[in-house]
Amino acid sequence: MNRRSFLPISNEFSPQLMKLQTRARLGVLILFAALILLIAGVAGHALMRGLAAAERWQAEEVAQRAVRVVKAECEALRRTAHDYAVWDDSVAYIHAPNATYEAGNWTAASLSNVEVDLMMLFSPNGGLAGGACVQPDGESLNRPTAGQIAGFAAEVRQVIADESAAELVADLCLVDGKPAFFSCQPVLPTSGNGPPQGALVAVRWIDDQLQTRLEQLMGFPVVLLPLSEAAAVAAGKARRDADVEVILLSDARMAVEAPLRTRDGRALLRLRIELDRVVYQEGLRARRLMFWQLLAAAVVMALLTAWFLRAQVVRRLENLSGELRAIGTDARARGRVREEGSDEITDLARGFNEMIAGLERGERERDHARQEREHLQEQLLQAQKMEAVGEFAGGIAHDFNNCLTSIVGWMQLTKEELPADHPAQENVHFALNSVEHAASVVRQLLTYSRHGAVQFAELRLGELLSESMALLRSGLPRPVELRIHAEGIDDRVLADRTQLLQVLMNLINNARDAMSGMGTLTITLDAVSSPSAVVPQSLHLPTGAYVRLSVQDTGPGIAPEHLARLFTPFFTTKPAGKGTGLGLAVVQSVVARHQGVVWVESRLGAGATFHVLLPQHAAAADSAPVAPAVEVDVRGLRILMAEDDPNVSHLLATAFRRRGCELVVAGDGAEAWELLTRPEALFDVVLTDLTMPRLDGLQLGAKIFDSGCKIPVVLMTAYGATLDAEQVRQAGFDAVLSKPLIHDQVLVALAQAVGRRRGPKGG
Repeated sequence: MNRRSFLPISNEFSPQLMKLQTRARLGVLILFAALILLIAGVAGHALMRGLAAAERWQAEEVAQRAVRVVKAECEALRRTAHDYAVWDDSVAYIHAPNATYEAGNWTAASLSNVEVDLMMLFSPNGGLAGGACVQPDGESLNRPTAGQIAGFAAEVRQVIADESAAELVADLCLVDGKPAFFSCQPVLPTSGNGPPQGALVAVRWIDDQLQTRLEQLMGFPVVLLPLSEAAAVAAGKARRDADVEVILLSDARMAVEAPLRTRDGRALLRLRIELDRVVYQEGLRARRLMFWQLLAAAVVMALLTAWFLRAQVVRRLENLSGELRAIGTDARARGRVREEGSDEITDLARGFNEMIAGLERGERERDHARQEREHLQEQLLQAQKMEAVGEFAGGIAHDFNNCLTSIVGWMQLTKEELPADHPAQENVHFALNSVEHAASVVRQLLTYSRHGAVQFAELRLGELLSESMALLRSGLPRPVELRIHAEGIDDRVLADRTQLLQVLMNLINNARDAMSGMGTLTITLDAVSSPSAVVPQSLHLPTGAYVRLSVQDTGPGIAPEHLARLFTPFFTTKPAGKGTGLGLAVVQSVVARHQGVVWVESRLGAGATFHVLLPQHAAAADSAPVAPAVEVDVRGLRILMAEDDPNVSHLLATAFRRRGCELVVAGDGAEAWELLTRPEALFDVVLTDLTMPRLDGLQLGAKIFDSGCKIPVVLMTAYGATLDAEQVRQAGFDAVLSKPLIHDQVLVALAQAVGRRRGPKGG
């Protein structure tokens, strides 16, 4: 193409480029707007459908539980009737009615004690031998009426006609127009043998007392409605005969109804419970929050995309347009644009001769991306498994920390009460050491569950190995030779000393068990400047300097089919009772928290080598000296403590009062807030636990800060790493204390909090 024929093309390129830029920006905005609407609509609809199903299931469960409670009441009446029916005195009364039996069993007090309102004894021919009916005043008795006797004639005949005395009837019924439970049973001697000597009928009215008991058991308002009234409440409903029906009263309330049926399936009453639609309300809030989050993300992504298009595409196309225009107007020797870089725009300048190579390169990149995606999906599944196990471990550690707080506190108080030369001092010392060991176990659980507080500091792995030599050697059998190669490298890392020691101990114990008590165990430290050259392709690390810790054993090696599952929680190749399957899982969790990776190399018959790669830490300036501890005087300090664990609260209360503090204990945050808002409340500081019923520690603190009260607040928690200590202080809390606690530590924190609020003079 010559210069003249190229000139029209170059002149037309610039206007087309401006149109392309405008269309690209509009397209990006429209695309993100449509995407946000689609995601918000589909996700919101799916969310609300799921929440509606969960809400209905919850309501149906409540109704079915209430029906089971009613059936249990009927069963209780059947057992009471059985006690009267299988009794020699009842047999004797049927054959010879007497006042002694009536005075002993048919008084208003005795019938009320067994929760029976009507009791009748029938002779073998079906006639009434005797009976009593408690009147509405609860103090007087009447003989059963003819209607009451006739109402149970069929059941009495059915029970007496059964020669095996196995026929028992317990059901709902209407007696004199009132709903009731009843039980009809054969009268037998106390031995329970022989044919029926008659029949006993026991009746209990379904009244307000039963409704009150249902409300106490269920925790919700319960109404027992006659079927006609229930039908009027929900007029027009299509499912009147359904076992359980959920009625939406409003966005905030719903009702669930269930029929109480007799044995023949006839509905006698309808049980109605009203519930708050907590799930639905939370779903509405979550849906609104999701929409605004997606909207904000879409706006940010649209702006970033427009900027990226301008910086990386449009500007280069403008340069290309200028060069094309110059080629069309300038009679240069070579009519070519510059070929710089190796991206798509440069490929356009090179032409079709590189098209095939570019397609092949793109195909290889797609295969690599597919493999990467599959690997990331496997890592995501593994992370989800470890998160589930970690949450379980964190819950156990949380409860255990509360127990340890109580144990260590009482041991400290005992130690303080005993004279220094008392023989029991040594026992207390050993007990406190055991508690410290238990706290170490808790920290390991919290480390695995990622709830543990991690204290990162610069340390040298070589020094850690040297200082821990005795500990490492003590856990190995004498026939095992331990070799350590850790010289001449920069082995500084930023890590938690306790957790790295735990990693080392777990790897050494694993190697010891693999060698069955004899062999050579080698620990090596070396520097790695190019992680991609030593780390497996499935693991990814940023470029930089690293320190590698390798633990090699001379055991039998690991089977290939087990390599992929070694770091899976609870997976172990050891015999039953020899391993928990958590050692290597904890190693992987700790190493990942330190921004490193761990992998294993092994062949059958050639032992195994575990490699841990951690980022090398550059030398840092010396830290400021730590201020010495200061004794504090807490006598007269007025403390309001909110703690739901009675053992912890009793311990701290004892310790505080021995130090001369004035203490008021609240069982939860709501009770503490009530005490704090009383006019006569005069407290210097508030000490609150994090996790409590009704009102937790964060909510209590928020109420105190929002009220404008200037009282300092100190927060306690059984796993402090779930909270950012600096963020908690910025929210208004003066300190965050992690359990297990030592009471002197708590008192120092309280005194410091009061001192900061009062100023240098403390008042």
